[in-house]
Amino acid sequence: MIAKVSEIVAKAMSVVFHPIFLPLYILVIYLMANPYQFGYSSPFEDVVFLVQTLFICVMMPLIAVFMMARLNLVSSIHLTQRMDRIGPYIVTAIFYIWYYLNIQNYGVALIFEIFILGSLITLFLCFFINNFFKVSMHSAGIASLIVNLAIANLAFEYGSITWHQGGHFYYLPLAFVLVATLIIGFLVVISRFYLKSHSWLELFGGLLLGVAGQIFALKLVYII
Repeated sequence: MIAKVSEIVAKAMSVVFHPIFLPLYILVIYLMANPYQFGYSSPFEDVVFLVQTLFICVMMPLIAVFMMARLNLVSSIHLTQRMDRIGPYIVTAIFYIWYYLNIQNYGVALIFEIFILGSLITLFLCFFINNFFKVSMHSAGIASLIVNLAIANLAFEYGSITWHQGGHFYYLPLAFVLVATLIIGFLVVISRFYLKSHSWLELFGGLLLGVAGQIFALKLVYII
């Protein structure tokens, strides 16, 4: 019974915190933390931008992988085999490039631009490394999220996320969000190992690539 529950929880963690959803999650966090950096007076003033992010960064890559599975270009939508990941890496990178070029013209918070650029860099690193060795995109994605939140808190002075409900404003320190994300990241890594989806080496490799992508993006964004 305990083993069954553990497996369900591990699978749920893998789905909810799949790297494909992370751009949308962190966008919502930064919109709630400082909508003025996006040119808005309230977090969800521009629903079109949220829908655009959902469409380009989430739905289109998922549809592409589903079509690849239907056409037998990959063995399954879970991409368990190393060579299965080549096509999805390329397709997702194309969508991320499209999205990154769009947000540069759109005008967004610099920290969010860094996250997207860093994620794109991590994608290219994973694509290259994948020719020799499989790494975990789950751990790469969650590492990108954690490092970007740390940069926001330490270098960009994002203090808290805010929401309005029942005539009252509520504040949650971004440092608390960062700690919660660290705990979630630990659980995601443990879940991927528990499900035997990755070895520890593949998981740590993903973490390193996620960290490297965000740090490199932070340096690069001031050059370009």
